Amino acid sequence: SNVEDRLSNVEDRLSKVEVQGRITTAKMANAGIGRDQALTVVPLDDGTNPQVEIPATISHLLVAGNEILPNGQHNNWNKRKSLALLRAYDPQYETDDESDNEVSQRSRNRRLRVAKVLGVTKQQLNFAQMNL
Repeated sequence: SNVEDRLSNVEDRLSKVEVQGRITTAKMANAGIGRDQALTVVPLDDGTNPQVEIPATISHLLVAGNEILPNGQHNNWNKRKSLALLRAYDPQYETDDESDNEVSQRSRNRRLRVAKVLGVTKQQLNFAQMNL
């Protein structure tokens, strides 16, 4: 019936609003953390969590893959993981370029894009970079 169709339409819209709220909440949580605090998973547009790894901290995005983090640990975040995460949020995201390496400008831009997708701000990145 017409009423059921409209009710279903309202439920769909409410569900989308709820998902957007969860996405915004996760991004706000990430926008308020320090360099070495745990990042929060940001849900995909359909409300599910990406089925790929996310970087543990902002530090992991500032240091090139497989290099040493400020705390002395090995950075296990790398270009392959950045690419997988970006493709989870945007399946049309660029194809991998095998000639690319961990310290290239392209790898750095990809890590910065991961930060943006997760809600990390430029100011946070700049501040964390200054304190490396």
